[in-house]
Formats: sequence, C-alpha cells, structure tokens
Amino acid sequence: MSFIQQAAASKERIQSEYFSPGEFRVRINNFTLGQNRHGDEFVVLETEILESSTPDTNPVGSERSWLQMTRKDMTGPNIKGFIARLLSVKDSTTTEEWETIIKNALATPSPLIGYEVSVTAKEITTRSGNPFTVLDWKGPGQPPVS
Repeated sequence: MSFIQQAAASKERIQSEYFSPGEFRVRINNFTLGQNRHGDEFVVLETEILESSTPDTNPVGSERSWLQMTRKDMTGPNIKGFIARLLSVKDSTTTEEWETIIKNALATPSPLIGYEVSVTAKEITTRSGNPFTVLDWKGPGQPPVS
C-alpha cells in the first residue's frame, strides 16, 4: 500500500489540547469511549471554550479535551463526579441507576453534546513531583437550546 493509499484509508486525527490553568465556560462537543492505538480504553470529553479567564493561552473558540484512561483507579469517580455536577444527579442515586446514567451519557451520539458547563483548571504537583492539571466541574450544566 502506498503512502497516499494509507493516508486516504486512515481515520482523521483529531488534534485538541488539554486544559491548562484558568476558569472556563465550555460547550460539550463530544463525550465518548474510545481506544488508543495500543488498545487501552479511555473516556474523552471534547469541548469548545465559550468564556476564558486566560484568553492568551486559552482563547474563546479553541477546543480543549479531558481524557481519562479507564484502567486508572480514579477514572470512575472522576467521570461520575463530572456527570453528577453536570446533570445535578442526587447523592441518593443507586448503583444500578448510575450504570444507566453513565451508559446513556456515553451513547453515540452522546446526549451531553451541546451542554454548557463551567470548569476551573488548577495545576498541582503530584506526590512523584510531576505537574498535573486538576479540573473542578461546576454544575449544573445548561442543556442545549432546542
């Protein structure tokens, strides 16, 4: 297969940056399960910045992603926390109800597309001394206008 054939047959690469420190209002463009080229499963939230406290590094209209590898122990609580804040899910929700909520949120296409939500991104240093950006989702989200 020639390079041109290989490129033509390939899936288009989506290029998006991760969040860097700041306060944002974003619109959800996608929320889905995926796999990397090694077969590792992840959940990705793709957004567009509507308002930004740091327009020099995070301009309005730019795209930002939040990626969670499913093999990590904090992915479940992170995804559940995001959905809980976005949709104002009550603490009394049962595990079985949560399974349905998460499955529906990750459906293709995601019903969360078009929601607007606020988020604070803050850089911390991990125990191993590496920088890490923590996201604090502010809910509830605003559903898309029909």
